[in-house]
Amino acid sequence: GLSILSGSHIPLCRRLRDLMFDQALHDKLWIVGGNIPEADRMVLKQLGYRGVFPTGSRTDDIVSFIRENVR
Repeated sequence: GLSILSGSHIPLCRRLRDLMFDQALHDKLWIVGGNIPEADRMVLKQLGYRGVFPTGSRTDDIVSFIRENVR
């Protein structure tokens, strides 16, 4: 999971995705949160981040998502 407030979420997440694939960690649950505009959320999901939580997301919602999606 990442929390990014800098506005660099797409390049950072793209780079991390490449590293995760290089280390055979592509089957893990990837989540990201922070200052993420609506227009960028679909891009992050297309990169493989299954959980995208913008600023203001409720902790209970994030915890529920993780519990429901962890294998």
